Amino acid sequence: MGKKSGHVIPVTLAVDGKLTPSVLGGKTFQGIIRISGASPPNPDNNRVVTVIFYKNEDYGAMIYGYWEKNGTPVTRGYGVIFTNNDFSKVTITIWAKNDLMISAPAQNRPQALGISNELMRGYLHGYVLK
Repeated sequence: MGKKSGHVIPVTLAVDGKLTPSVLGGKTFQGIIRISGASPPNPDNNRVVTVIFYKNEDYGAMIYGYWEKNGTPVTRGYGVIFTNNDFSKVTITIWAKNDLMISAPAQNRPQALGISNELMRGYLHGYVLK
């Protein structure tokens, strides 16, 4: 669910990729994250993203790097993704939209907040999203 100006906006989130452990104790996700119903993470919604989750952290920046047709390199940051170990729960904070977060699986605002507070517990340092 996304929240914008006090309203809940239904979105669909699809994650397709692979999560692999790194030799330094972290993990790396590489795949495609599609979002419909909110601004997509990248212009064509089919570009591969690599997210590096550092050691003992369950979040990482969603950064897309790609080449325009004219050969110009582009780097686009979307937000921070928080997840549990098997990606069955996900929260994305979107950088360009200060008041927008996407949480899945959630059918309503209380469920979305519960997932976000669970996944962001260490990041929020005792604060609770309401």
